[in-house]
Amino acid sequence: MKIIVVCLSCRSLVRIQAESQKKNNMNLQEKIKDAHYHKYAGIAPEGFVLIPKEVLEELKDFDNWKEFISDEKWVEKRSKQILNSIFSSE
Repeated sequence: MKIIVVCLSCRSLVRIQAESQKKNNMNLQEKIKDAHYHKYAGIAPEGFVLIPKEVLEELKDFDNWKEFISDEKWVEKRSKQILNSIFSSE
């Protein structure tokens, strides 16, 4: 990453750009790591999410159901874990 500082008053602006770029790189790395989950995003109609059937089966367990109710990202996290385990075993 190459950042050129033109004047001292711009230093804070450059620092913000560098931090933003680091965050974008981390988001990209995370999406690559979870590529098996994200590749189905274009298939689902708007407002819907495709998930593995194993996630639905896990919701039959009351403890998992409680976690699902309290954590809005539970389905996404669990789907990523299941898909990563399926594709890493191949």
